[in-house]
Amino acid sequence: MSETNAIKTFQEKRGNFPALLRHIAARALAAALVILMLLNCIAPFRMRSVNAAATGEDEVPENFLSYIVLEQDSGQILYTQNASLTSDASLLSKLMCAVVVMEYSEEGRKILVTDSVTPKENSISRDGKFRLYAGASYTVGNLLRALLLGGADNCARALAASVNPNTEYFVTMMNQTAAKLQMKDTYFTSPDGAYSTISRTSVNDFALLYEYALKIPTVRNIIQSEFSHIWDNTAVFNLCALPFALKNTYGTSTSGGLFQSGSDSFPGTIAMNITLPQTGANDVPMKLVVVVRDSVTDEELTTLTRSLVSDSSMEFHKTRVYKAGEKIADYNVGNETLDLISSADLFMVVPADTVPSAYIQSITYSFNDDEYSASSAAVPAALKPPITENQELGSAVLLLRDGSTHTVRIAAGNTIQTDNPRFNSFLNLVEEYRALFIIIGILLAIELYIIGAVLISKIRTSLEKKRSGRLKTEAQNN
Repeated sequence: MSETNAIKTFQEKRGNFPALLRHIAARALAAALVILMLLNCIAPFRMRSVNAAATGEDEVPENFLSYIVLEQDSGQILYTQNASLTSDASLLSKLMCAVVVMEYSEEGRKILVTDSVTPKENSISRDGKFRLYAGASYTVGNLLRALLLGGADNCARALAASVNPNTEYFVTMMNQTAAKLQMKDTYFTSPDGAYSTISRTSVNDFALLYEYALKIPTVRNIIQSEFSHIWDNTAVFNLCALPFALKNTYGTSTSGGLFQSGSDSFPGTIAMNITLPQTGANDVPMKLVVVVRDSVTDEELTTLTRSLVSDSSMEFHKTRVYKAGEKIADYNVGNETLDLISSADLFMVVPADTVPSAYIQSITYSFNDDEYSASSAAVPAALKPPITENQELGSAVLLLRDGSTHTVRIAAGNTIQTDNPRFNSFLNLVEEYRALFIIIGILLAIELYIIGAVLISKIRTSLEKKRSGRLKTEAQNN
């Protein structure tokens, strides 16, 4: 009996095997899906951890080549590669420190280069070249020179402390300035460029700040100095010697730059400005801003930067597109032709041997915030007579084939008084020969005066005769 029950029980369990297997398979599949989801969520963090282990940093980018070349006045980008990718911000932090110091104002008073800074503690720069002593007095100008030309990080901290002893407050001002300049790839954590896992920038943002810094006279003059004397009769040389070598090559009068040597953990960076001489009669000097970041040796980085400047010189030229008063287009206004003229000279950078007009992709005109394309036949509502010559009408926006835009103010090239073409023609004739019509008017006035005088004289004579006759008649009657 027990044997029969055992067989029966085995048969029942064997009958449930398919259901049991299905249940186990479903549970295993669900577990696998959960594990897969967790792995996908963890993968980015794991990859970041692997990169950190390989480089010693949290988010240090790969050793990519990144550069940008732009023309300072026009803002046109001539060459660019990887310009928005994340890069080290240490060199840019020092430049931003200088910018914030020179723009800082307290109760309407700005910091002067002759102002004194007294550090509260001894310090030495990371390279061991620049020492500051507690209680000693240093001018802002000398600290800026050591900072920008020699990369003295301790001078950056001293300058920041002179503005505000709270470093976080000063860094906040740095980030606010970056936001004002629309440096979207940049975040600062220190005034001296100390390593941080969250500080970052890009070559594109570097060019934005560098271009802005050149507009600050003190900063510009320091950047464009090959060397300068600071405290204790010490001479500090600009670490970026390339611009001054190129100055001799191109004969330019304006050049300067910032330089940071590379290392095993991050690539080197060159930021420089140079003015190239004009190449043609209608051309003007190009003012280049060049920022290059690369993991190669300092010599190769310098060679690469030199080649970019050389290519820019050979492949592009800056020329005048419109001369002040030159006709840009015309519109039919009140059955009259209104010429649209440029209110100022307009220059742009075009490829060598390219006609400027052929490099313009389209032109859009704006009158009282209304836009009209160059080919539009519609007459803007804002252009209603009377319109006087040289009257400001709005602006013209030129879209170039490289994607850049240029804006120039436009004015009326002629006068349109009314909607009547014949009357306008007469008014234009009067305007054209104004002197002649003035003389004719004077002559007519004189003629009318003479005629009036003769008529008055005749009337007086007639009245006198009548009066004399009346008196004579009365005398005879008496």
